[in-house]
Amino acid sequence: MNSPKSKKRHLPSIKKLESFRKTSLDCAQSINGKLTSILGAAEELWEHVDKKDFFATEQIEMIIRTVDKIKSSTRQIERENARITRTEQKRKKPKSKSSDHKKSILLAEDDVDNRSILNIMLEKMGYKVTLAEDGQEAWNKFQKNNFKIVITDIQMPGLSGIELLKKIHKTDSKLPVLLITGYDKNEPREMAKQQDNIYFLRKPFRRNKLREVLEESLK
Repeated sequence: MNSPKSKKRHLPSIKKLESFRKTSLDCAQSINGKLTSILGAAEELWEHVDKKDFFATEQIEMIIRTVDKIKSSTRQIERENARITRTEQKRKKPKSKSSDHKKSILLAEDDVDNRSILNIMLEKMGYKVTLAEDGQEAWNKFQKNNFKIVITDIQMPGLSGIELLKKIHKTDSKLPVLLITGYDKNEPREMAKQQDNIYFLRKPFRRNKLREVLEESLK
């Protein structure tokens, strides 16, 4: 009696795995941006709700707990993708210093999740990223290094993004600066309209939109 033929395992190809990985990261980034907005709204609502209203406070706390759990899962996806990206970059031939300078970016973002997401997005585009947790740290690093563009959040403790922009342009008036914010602000929009080297994006935004703005600013 012939033994039954063993079934072959159909393993996914490397291309499919890479596609799945990119899709998971895109989903995580899209979800995380929206969750950050929801969490901000919930925390703002918490400041105004009557703390004696048990039902209202319980509902807000439930929203915050749920959002935190989902954000924890998306952060895990982003960390894993960042690890894989670093591994891939180590395998590649290191670029010359002049090539690195052509794509060097200073990123100032006080929110750790947004900073991590943006860092991953920029590195995937091939940029060399220097991170700063607030405006003052960004200014200190700006004075010690050469960058082709600065990306800064507007709402930051201490030195705001607008203040950082003004200090940078006193030193180098031609350097492109991209202002980003989760709020609908008129001032940065008007600044971007009036000056060719100032750009504005409202969070959350897609990676392709960020790519377009960076490519335009570095022409």
